[in-house]
Amino acid sequence: DLLTRINGTSIDMIKSKKLPADNTSGVKGVYNQKGKWIAKIVFQQKQYHLGKYDTIEEAAEARHEAEVVLFDGVASHYDRWKARADIDPEWAKDNPIVITVNKKSASELEVELLPVI
Repeated sequence: DLLTRINGTSIDMIKSKKLPADNTSGVKGVYNQKGKWIAKIVFQQKQYHLGKYDTIEEAAEARHEAEVVLFDGVASHYDRWKARADIDPEWAKDNPIVITVNKKSASELEVELLPVI
């Protein structure tokens, strides 16, 4: 079956909470490097470094916050867009989804979603 892709991102993959097979930390997007816990997230084929932390809990929190902004926000936006697109395909053609990500600080991301629904 085909994955739904928007702006280089699979909506189905960002909705998934499954850990990758090669994950060793037990937390998606968090790994240990030289005694520090690194948090990162990949979105639109771009990797965002969310910081180095002393504890896995701190790194997991940074990753979770990024998931809420990126994954949950985009998935929810897509679901609303798709509901309207199913009713009005012409509107969908004239209003494609555009996702822009800006890094506000070391661990804070901001997402702009168009069209505004």
